[in-house]
Amino acid sequence: MVVGITGGIACGKSRVGKVFERMGARIIEADAIGWEILEEEEIKNEVMEIFGKESLDPDGKIDRKKLGDSLFGHRERLERFNAIVHPPLLKKLKNRIEETTKAKVVAVVATLIAEWKIEDWFDSLICITSQTEKQIERLTEKGLTREEAEKRIEAQLPQSLRVKSAEFIIRNDGSLRDLEEKARGVYEILRKRVLEK
Repeated sequence: MVVGITGGIACGKSRVGKVFERMGARIIEADAIGWEILEEEEIKNEVMEIFGKESLDPDGKIDRKKLGDSLFGHRERLERFNAIVHPPLLKKLKNRIEETTKAKVVAVVATLIAEWKIEDWFDSLICITSQTEKQIERLTEKGLTREEAEKRIEAQLPQSLRVKSAEFIIRNDGSLRDLEEKARGVYEILRKRVLEK
């Protein structure tokens, strides 16, 4: 069974993924694949053509925060960046899923499942949602300013559209313990389906 875990920035997708992993699922993080792609020389050079060397850290690697600051709030730049990175990312993601099919449950953690229109890759979709203020609070705790946090949230698909294809919706406005309990409940349903096959 291949499931997708999606949701906006700072909603708790990765935490739900960690719960699933502890319960026996194999996890694939689309974000991690994206950063692998950005280490490839050809892709990195294309990105630098748009953003210049100021997007690099002192070691010559693409700096996440600098890149984010350059992208969010600049629609045209973001679209150009996505056009470079998303095709190889999706190809790699598809390959990774196919290589991992021996696991009973494979969970793909990815923000952009709806944007990529890949909902049909999954047997079930789980969407993690959160109040905007909670998202901002979590992002500012990670070092972003409120303005930077708002730009990142505004650049994404509204949660009302993201939940449309989801079978399960997990609301994450409470404690970490509450989120993990909800995640375990969903995983138990999925595991039961696998066993019944």
